[in-house]
Amino acid sequence: MPASNDSQRDLVGIQLARLEGRYESALQLLANTKVTVFQAQEFYWPPSLLQGQILRLMGRSGQARSACEKAGTMLQSKVEKDGREHRYHAALGLVHACLGQGDDAVREATLGSDLYPVSRDRYIGLEFVENLALVLAQAGRTEAALDRLEVLVTEPGNISWYAISRDPLWQALWEEPRFQALKAKLSY
Repeated sequence: MPASNDSQRDLVGIQLARLEGRYESALQLLANTKVTVFQAQEFYWPPSLLQGQILRLMGRSGQARSACEKAGTMLQSKVEKDGREHRYHAALGLVHACLGQGDDAVREATLGSDLYPVSRDRYIGLEFVENLALVLAQAGRTEAALDRLEVLVTEPGNISWYAISRDPLWQALWEEPRFQALKAKLSY
């Protein structure tokens, strides 16, 4: 299900502001959006999830927790209605990572990836592997995250090494020697 033009425009603006470290601008865009959920075949993100991630990057942990709990409540109700929907589990992985619940985060992100494997659709399946790698990184499972990342950046698809090496959501990996070696290998 393709995202509407307004949804795409808003999401791109929010992600670009986050990528550039303009967190207040990203939060303002989120506050002004009329979108109730950002969604496509490869993701299902309540605005409160994106808000929580940005607030966490800003060090505003109490507000981040509140926003991520709101997203988690909404997503959990979705899972209760359709437990086979891969996007809900992938998003719950991000929610649990935002809340510092590593085991739950990895379990949900893994389930999201397992429910939509690369063998089903290479392009979309790789997006769920990327989601799992991000959750692993945020949950402190560095080696497992790097194992998946090394595969992801060498596969054709929509995974951007440029974005991963600059997106603060991935910063848990940036100082790791394996990440630096991969960066040196892939930078041009």
